[in-house]
Order: sequence, then structure tokens, then C-alpha cells
Amino acid sequence: MRANDVIASIVSQVSRASLRSYVQGLQSFETRYTTTANCDAAGQFILSFFQSLGLEAGFSRLPSAAYPPGMWSPKYKGDRPGDVVIICGHYDSTSGEPTVLAPGADDNASGVAAVMEAARILAGYPFDFTVRFIAFFREEQGLYGSHYHSAVAREGSERIIGSSTLT
Repeated sequence: MRANDVIASIVSQVSRASLRSYVQGLQSFETRYTTTANCDAAGQFILSFFQSLGLEAGFSRLPSAAYPPGMWSPKYKGDRPGDVVIICGHYDSTSGEPTVLAPGADDNASGVAAVMEAARILAGYPFDFTVRFIAFFREEQGLYGSHYHSAVAREGSERIIGSSTLT
């Protein structure tokens, strides 16, 4: 199969209904402000989704010196040997009343929904490189989750050959 045919096949699998469902699922937490139990529950929602796809998935602990103890930054990946391509978004949100109401459909449930949909589709394809699906949190307070991941990747000498932040 030619590369263009594979790309066309992947694109044809994108489901508006799935994207809508993921956004609605994330909005249903009412707030995903970093310090709330709802944000933790949203992280579990995303983790369960990735695990249901058979992807290796888990949380990466952020260093407590820079972040509140007990906060976790999820890192989801479908590991394949070779170089790394990252597809990412963030699931925390904020508003004028962040601990009560911050459903964050635009910022950034829609981006995480796109990451989830990419994972749903791409989980079934073999690649000769790692495809890492990441849903960061603690981005609304200063991009802490993505900065932490970048530092870990740099220390591990990962070769990141592509990245797409879905916002």
C-alpha cells in the first residue's frame, strides 16, 4: 500500500461522534482545575481510555520541589523502537471560578479529544518509531507538565523527530 493510501485510510477513520464524546466526557467533570479532585478524575478517565486501547499508559510523578505533592502528569505512549513522535494536549482548565466551574471545552478538552482520537486510530498501526500520546496537566499554571516531560526527554537523550500540540 502506498503512503498516500495509508494516510487517506487513517484520515477516513476520524469520527466526529467520537471527538464530541471525548469533549463531552471531559466537560462533564465541570472543572479540571489542577488542584481539584475532578482534575484527578479526568486524568483517570483519560488513563482508562488509553489502557482500553491496549496502550502502555501511566502517570509520571512531577518533582515535589516544583509542584504540589501528589500531583501527577500523565504520560501515555504507544512505544515502538526507534525515534519518537509526540502527539499531545493538556487536560487541565481554568476560569474566573476555577475550583467550581472550568469545563474547558476549548482549552483544552478539544485538544485532548484529538489526542484520544489519534490514539484510537493509530494504536492499530505498526510504526518503525515510537508514537507517544501525552495528556499533560498543570499547563494552566505555567506549562509545568510539558516542561517536565521535555527535561526528562532531554536527560534521556531521546530523539524526538516530530511533535504536534493539539490546542
